[in-house]
Amino acid sequence: MLFATLPSRGAKLAANPLTRSLALGLLAATISGCTGAPPPTDGTGTGPDAHATDQGPADMLVVATGSDINTMIPIVSTSVGDSQVFSHIYLDGVNGVFDCQLNYQPALYESWEWSDDSLQLTLKMRQDIKWSDGEPVTAHDVAFTYEAIGMTDVASPRYAYTRDYAEPATALDDYTVRFSWKNPGDRITRLAQSAAYVIPKHKLASALPNLGDNPLATNPLANGPFRLGKRQAGQYFTLEPNPDFSGPDEWKAHLKLVRFQIVPEYQTRLLKLKKGEVDLMEGIKVKDADELKKSTPNLRLVRRGYRFMDYIAWNLNDKRFQDKQVRTAMAYAVDIDGMIDKLLTGEDGTRYGQQAVGTITPEICSVKADFDPIKQNVETAKKMLADAGWKDTNGNGIIDKDGVEMSFTLLTNKENDRRRQASQLVQAQLKEVGIDMKLDLIEFNAMTKRLQARDFEAVLGGWSAGLFVDPSPFWHSGEEYHFNYPSYANADVDALIDKALATPDPDEAAPIWKEMQQQVYEDQPYMFLWWRDEIVAIDNRFENTDIDISSLTHNLNKWSVPADKVKYRL
Repeated sequence: MLFATLPSRGAKLAANPLTRSLALGLLAATISGCTGAPPPTDGTGTGPDAHATDQGPADMLVVATGSDINTMIPIVSTSVGDSQVFSHIYLDGVNGVFDCQLNYQPALYESWEWSDDSLQLTLKMRQDIKWSDGEPVTAHDVAFTYEAIGMTDVASPRYAYTRDYAEPATALDDYTVRFSWKNPGDRITRLAQSAAYVIPKHKLASALPNLGDNPLATNPLANGPFRLGKRQAGQYFTLEPNPDFSGPDEWKAHLKLVRFQIVPEYQTRLLKLKKGEVDLMEGIKVKDADELKKSTPNLRLVRRGYRFMDYIAWNLNDKRFQDKQVRTAMAYAVDIDGMIDKLLTGEDGTRYGQQAVGTITPEICSVKADFDPIKQNVETAKKMLADAGWKDTNGNGIIDKDGVEMSFTLLTNKENDRRRQASQLVQAQLKEVGIDMKLDLIEFNAMTKRLQARDFEAVLGGWSAGLFVDPSPFWHSGEEYHFNYPSYANADVDALIDKALATPDPDEAAPIWKEMQQQVYEDQPYMFLWWRDEIVAIDNRFENTDIDISSLTHNLNKWSVPADKVKYRL
């Protein structure tokens, strides 16, 4: 069994102008003429001649996921599950290559140029890319995309991208677009923000601002090497080669089908992986990785790096959580390092997690926080709570203040076993300091809606961190920052974010970002838990696979299976 590791700091991650996101899911289909293990038989297959190519029996990829996709309109999506599909049905604007920071290669944009004062960015587009209805992808689509992102009633989580524009994104001609800002800014961040997935103006201009209800939310126009295929909500969805893909031949898909089936229960996904019914599964628990290395020689395990973090957000509209001393006391009450030992450490002592102090991944070397996190001290927690006026006045074991008990409910998504276990550990440790925390385990999409509506007291969630630095969606005050779930507001933090984003040189911005992270951490709007070095299992028959910090299915169009190893012949 091979256990691959993330490339060293000096190694470049493989790149391609097509993919940059995450993937989940599980495959099932009715297929004739297959070799190896029998295919799933849920009656939802596409037939033996579907998706035929001239490449021979190219096989299919079976991927496992715990939740469904939500919307296929990228600018309004808030789901990692959605982004795993975007990165294959839409071309990236630029392709990110990560080596301690993002570097960029051409994709939909074949070239770009900055003005000397860093206030203007001009991008030249490829002229051969078309939507799957035959219409060209143009600079007018790009300008429209950013017009929609900047409309507050569209409620795009990418709204912050547009907040410093000197003028709207402008199509200079059919294939040239210009972005202009009022103030200089970090070029790495701004290029990434100017390369969002494009949406088709000719289909969506009349739909503004209600994009979420548009038919393209479930039946999107593709311009990448794959298209969204069949889907049954809550059960499965597929990607298939896009027959209308107009890009270079070397960008076309090799696999004939990728199918994701929604299996909420982790143990069920794992069982299917062991039985060979699943080819690709992310989020492997450490204890299961230990066992898989011994028992499943057909799999290889890959570590992706610190892209994913877990947190507990406090709703700061709730009076009980408005006192920073109370939030800090709860951080002292919980043994996060011990939880990492229980949940993210292998039998050989290998740790696959580190305590988090912010939402900027520590993989970005220049801005990695350089202060120590809070460590558990129960006596300090009790004293801080008592000093804040929270004491058990009636002897029932629950602290109270002004007749209000410190009793609240923590939401988390039931599909995620790690979060469920973490919630139970936090619950037990907070009980030791007199805090009664109840648990409410709900489906992921339902939890997301509750977060967006600020309909929660506390929630254990997670982020897939961006590989460029812009924490404003999480920590900048203002109703337009839709990911600021705690409703956190600190004028000093706002000023630091604004100053760092207005600093073109990343080296000059780095100490500002470090100061900003320390200020947010001291305020404790989250109980910051950990960054996870995620473990992924992939069947050995697949070649040319890229599973790295940028994407679970990086370069999916290049993934292939040798003819003598094909398992499913479509």
